[in-house]
Amino acid sequence: MPQPETLRTWLHEALPRHLEKGERTLVTVLVLEGPNPWLLLWIVGPVVFALSVSLDLAGTPEPFRTWTVPLLLGAVVGIGFGVLQRPRYAVLTDRRVLFLEAGRWGYRPGGLAFADPRRDVAITGGRRGWTSSHLKYRRPDGRELRLNGLRPWQEDLDRFQQALGG
Repeated sequence: MPQPETLRTWLHEALPRHLEKGERTLVTVLVLEGPNPWLLLWIVGPVVFALSVSLDLAGTPEPFRTWTVPLLLGAVVGIGFGVLQRPRYAVLTDRRVLFLEAGRWGYRPGGLAFADPRRDVAITGGRRGWTSSHLKYRRPDGRELRLNGLRPWQEDLDRFQQALGG
């Protein structure tokens, strides 16, 4: 992942085309929309452990076992994160909350995913963690999104939450 300063530079270059005339940006933060990032490890960990034990019981040669289990774990976790997590930039302005798509590999900002009027959204919960934090974001249609924030973006996520009254 590029450094947060690089990502912020890319975002501030891409952002003007999505803003309305006179709209001011207050907070920007990179979030992963989707389930708990640790969930995949909790599910996959026991499966990979069982595979490791079964390879051991089957008498699989050592070099094969040594490389197979970490490779499978990395592949399953990587594919799972790619399918379950959607990286987005949450941009809070004085009028709206914008969510911009972010590239899955380099986190480069893309097109507008959706925008909600600021007065119609709310933060309904969340938790600050040591490695990552999350917020529950309620959209105007009542649907809630789980926004997972990574540690380098923690201060921005806190400001985003405070500005929306969470």
